[in-house]
Amino acid sequence: MAVCYFQHALELDPVSEACQRWRDREFSWQIERYGVFRPERYSVEPLDRSTAKEFVVRHHYSGSYVVARREYGLYDHLDPAKPRLAGVATLSMPTSPASLTNVFPALDVGEQSIVLGRFVLLDDVPSNGETWTLAEVFRQAAAEGVRGVLAYSDPVVRVAADGRVVFPGHRGLIYRAANANYLGRTKRRPMTLLPDGSALPERSLQKIRSGERGARHVEERLIAAGATPRGPDQSRRQWTDQALTEVGACMLDHHGQHKFAWAIGPRAQRSRVRIGVTAVPFFA
Repeated sequence: MAVCYFQHALELDPVSEACQRWRDREFSWQIERYGVFRPERYSVEPLDRSTAKEFVVRHHYSGSYVVARREYGLYDHLDPAKPRLAGVATLSMPTSPASLTNVFPALDVGEQSIVLGRFVLLDDVPSNGETWTLAEVFRQAAAEGVRGVLAYSDPVVRVAADGRVVFPGHRGLIYRAANANYLGRTKRRPMTLLPDGSALPERSLQKIRSGERGARHVEERLIAAGATPRGPDQSRRQWTDQALTEVGACMLDHHGQHKFAWAIGPRAQRSRVRIGVTAVPFFA
């Protein structure tokens, strides 16, 4: 594989009051550009999967969806006759159940504990819309039995081969503003990047090598990026290495994502949730 290995990945400066917004996978910074967020103009409502997926794939920087268990939409009621979808939050299954059981050892994975898999707001949602939306999502999820939520923020900037910044990174400041427990960073690891700046997790590549469920989708991503389709007599492992070389993938030395956790629900319920990882000072 062609290797572009960065010893020190570029990360977003944590000292910022700007809120990150998205539209058609293009980011912008929101600093009271559209005035003050007015809760009476908005509502958070359960969302059907197809609508949630369409919105996330169109606007979220990843261009991908997750294995969601619950989906919620932020609706803008500026025109009461035509509420407009202005954001989506999904609560999803983790890549590995251990990521939840380590944090919430006494909660059932996927039912009582869950991951904030996707969270994206359009660029015309005013500042402070994130914390209000999250509070509403958590209130509704708690009423459905969820007791613990885990979230990650990725501070590492993604740059496409043509020099475009496709993802500026985010430090999770909105999670701290929503009273999350900060649990430090995940393990440092190499990350495979495609020329468009999108990431291919090692777990996705392993699906191809092992022929697991979901492998075809990952293969199609590589073929769309310029890889030759796998031949009938070609081993999956050999083809994966060849494909990464053909598309010009490179390796980024990723220093780990920031990790956050909430116990949610009424105070009496929150007090009974044990978080199995010790909180640390923010960005220590």
